Amino acid sequence: MMSWCRLSCITLLLLAVSGCGTAPTTKQEKLQQPTTPEQMIQQAASAAPQEKGKLLVTAASLYHQQQQYQRVLDTFKLLQPQTLNSELQGEYFYLLSDSQLNLGQLDAAIETLYTASTYQLNHEHAQKLVFMRSTLLYQQGNYLESAQTLIDLESTVGTERTGETESTDGSTKQDNQTLSAIHRQIWLALGNLSEETLRLFKIDPPPNVTSGWLELAILFKEFQNEPSRLMQGIKRWQKQYPAHPANDHFPSDVANYAQAEIVIPRQVAILLPYTSQHATAVQSIHDGFMGAYFDAKTELDKPPVIRAYDTGKVTSKEQMHALYQQAIIDGADVVVGPLLKSNIERLQDLPQIIPTIVLNQLDSDDSSDELFYFSLAPEHELASIQAYAKKEGLKRAAIMAPDNEWGQRIIRSY
Repeated sequence: MMSWCRLSCITLLLLAVSGCGTAPTTKQEKLQQPTTPEQMIQQAASAAPQEKGKLLVTAASLYHQQQQYQRVLDTFKLLQPQTLNSELQGEYFYLLSDSQLNLGQLDAAIETLYTASTYQLNHEHAQKLVFMRSTLLYQQGNYLESAQTLIDLESTVGTERTGETESTDGSTKQDNQTLSAIHRQIWLALGNLSEETLRLFKIDPPPNVTSGWLELAILFKEFQNEPSRLMQGIKRWQKQYPAHPANDHFPSDVANYAQAEIVIPRQVAILLPYTSQHATAVQSIHDGFMGAYFDAKTELDKPPVIRAYDTGKVTSKEQMHALYQQAIIDGADVVVGPLLKSNIERLQDLPQIIPTIVLNQLDSDDSSDELFYFSLAPEHELASIQAYAKKEGLKRAAIMAPDNEWGQRIIRSY
């Protein structure tokens, strides 16, 4: 009995010592795990192929987060994507193409995304990369190819769940959101093509999906000033393409425009300071307006009458009111102008305002349901450009301006 107890105590002691002895080893192993991209790259040099790929992609991801895009490219020179699993391949192509894009290597990024399309990536990664490729093609001005890339993608949305016994509401909602986003981008790309180009590439007959998109874009361009005829054209289109995916996720601006009621004014009054120190600039505005009018005149059954009124001699609120009222008495149902801020301010408290598009911007925006601001000042145009550049993530600009007062205004405004 004594020997059994002694043996049990010795056994327990050995187990305790053994347990204490393994703890430092576990801690040491944890300390050896790489935490920086440099450590990961170093460890990858002697790692097994599968572990090597994981380490290098993780290192590149950390460099990408730090915006060290050239290091991402350098890291991936040590790696062949075909050695990675599907999940890591998707991450590899995303990190590589996005880094190339941030380094200004647009052509290389598109080439990378084309290469990615030849791999069997998981659906989420494949979809993200196709969207990227379409966006880059759009930025290059390859609008048709940008649209076609998304047209090819839309047929795959939801197919990754084929064979499931039941589709969840969340999956269906996500698919609908994806399709709506795809259709918006397709429509945006096709909107940059002329009607002639759209007709040139509409080769295949119904029910070809691409031809259906091109035909829809042609209809919108052909009848954009005639909503009723556009609606008739859409109904014919729906009979020709009953199973077209756009029927379920119709471009919102087409649907809204087709249902809109566009009222063509019978008479338009132009209020400009023809006899003033701004006469030269005013004449350019007038000529531009009339040029656009004559272009549109051929598309309208009853084009409006245009009457011009000179505000060059207006020096008081009463004179401005009288001239504006005279335009209404003469039959105007839309007014374009005035141009000068002083005359716009004189219109502020008019009791009767018809739809009026003033050609400048006041410091205090007192626009109403019938008063609209359409500024022609270069400072306001530059502000619009700056807002657009900020939205697109552009950070550097070059200004080419004439060496005169107008050019100095632009530079000061920037």
